[in-house]
Amino acid sequence: MLNRKGFTLTEVIITSVIMGLIALMGAAVLLQIRKFYLQNSSQLSLQIESRVAMDLMTRNLRQAKAATVTIDSAAGEPPYSRITFTKQSGSALAYYLDDGVLYSTSTSDPVRVMTRDVVFTAFAFPRTDDDRYLSVSFAVRKESANHKRKLYMWAEKVRVQNE
Repeated sequence: MLNRKGFTLTEVIITSVIMGLIALMGAAVLLQIRKFYLQNSSQLSLQIESRVAMDLMTRNLRQAKAATVTIDSAAGEPPYSRITFTKQSGSALAYYLDDGVLYSTSTSDPVRVMTRDVVFTAFAFPRTDDDRYLSVSFAVRKESANHKRKLYMWAEKVRVQNE
């Protein structure tokens, strides 16, 4: 009777091929997971930044004096892309688009970046008979990890609380 210890060459080759296939599939899965994570994290950061910018703008616009609200545009920017107003507290604020960046400026604070990658901003009076209602909208675009461009639009109607 023979005492066999070890593996045959055929068993070793088959095991090596199977292990190689598993390693290749594992690497492909890990690359997909990384791509998915990068894509979702960039979209999430863009959405959070844009949502915070919209919340700050609408909160400050609600505190504005209706008679002080002015909508115009900065030099070289699209129409209706800048809004200036005075809050009830007396501080003057402005929001404006400049080269794809939405800025905020006030008498008490220096210029502050609200959000980047902005492709469109518009401030408007949706009703001509009541200047206490404002429409605020902007769109941001971000290129994802797989080189696809995503466009997000934010729009809100704001009622100025002060005459």
